[in-house]
Amino acid sequence: MLRRNFARSTQVSIERRGKKKLHGNYQKFDPSSIFYDVEETPGNFIGQVTQSGQEPRIRLISHALGNKMNEFTIQFRKDLNSDTPKEAPSYFKPGAMNAPKKVTYPGEKMSVGDIVEMQACHIRNGGSILCPWNFELVARKDTANDHIMMPEMPSCLISKAKPDEPEKRDYQIVSAARGEAKTITSFLDNLSMLKSYLGYQTPMVNGFILRGPLKPGHKVWHGMTCLKTLSDIEEDRSNEEVIFNFLKAKGHHVVDHISEDSPWQVVPLYVGRPTLKVRDRLDQSFQQKHYMSFGVMAATELKFVNCNIVLTPTMTGAPVIKHFNICRSKPLQMDASIPDRAIEKKIKEMSDNLMPA
Repeated sequence: MLRRNFARSTQVSIERRGKKKLHGNYQKFDPSSIFYDVEETPGNFIGQVTQSGQEPRIRLISHALGNKMNEFTIQFRKDLNSDTPKEAPSYFKPGAMNAPKKVTYPGEKMSVGDIVEMQACHIRNGGSILCPWNFELVARKDTANDHIMMPEMPSCLISKAKPDEPEKRDYQIVSAARGEAKTITSFLDNLSMLKSYLGYQTPMVNGFILRGPLKPGHKVWHGMTCLKTLSDIEEDRSNEEVIFNFLKAKGHHVVDHISEDSPWQVVPLYVGRPTLKVRDRLDQSFQQKHYMSFGVMAATELKFVNCNIVLTPTMTGAPVIKHFNICRSKPLQMDASIPDRAIEKKIKEMSDNLMPA
């Protein structure tokens, strides 16, 4: 188990050899750091409702909550921290001054089988109780089987202004699943495999990460991304052209470093297109999330944060992103080498003095 040696101050993002490093509204992972952990923050968790009503329950999986499928009791902090009585008078109906107005609890707005995201969560009772401030309904139970939940995926955004509407933007949501890296000892010998990661030949995959050490045995890896951007798709560039442009821009600096003595890894990139509702939200937050948002020209040097994604697969082409949100209120930024150890595992414990969101 990794040693969790870090400062608990809410002002510290990463502690490295006793120094405090501040990065505004995100945390920055330093792979050369001797500490593996990050600041405790409230979290957003995506899962499926197993019990509704005043005492709802939800089933989900998270690195921060044990990295296995668990069921949690939900206690909304709005309810816990509210002075509003359970029944309040209604003043909106004539002659109904004394008629009580029933309070609708958040859990009563959910149904068993719904896909929801619990937002700004703290934990309680050692992590057995999840205390969100609010929730977002992602999909009703009757359509839940059409969607795939992908929690805590290292993800980022690629954006491009529309030629006919420069004030609007198109987006690609790019994600890399952990545990899917394949080792290579030669770039050219694996060219056919790399081409198969472009153009959605592998379902939902339209790019890859090339990562590894610049010198044999180096613990700190270098990472680059190659993917078909919106411009590549509009220009109808072939997979060979995309890889050639990648090599021309960045890859020629590292191809010679890949050998039997210094193997590298290839990680497939899942690339989806957001729904109109998700895209409108991205328009509103694009400038604030600069730590995970990139233009087409910067597509070879992406940085990722852990995100919740719900998508709908398609027979061909890009999957449709039904829901997209960061996992933590102060997310951890990683470069394209995506170290597996850079996983946010700490959620704020609920104190006796209940805190607002």
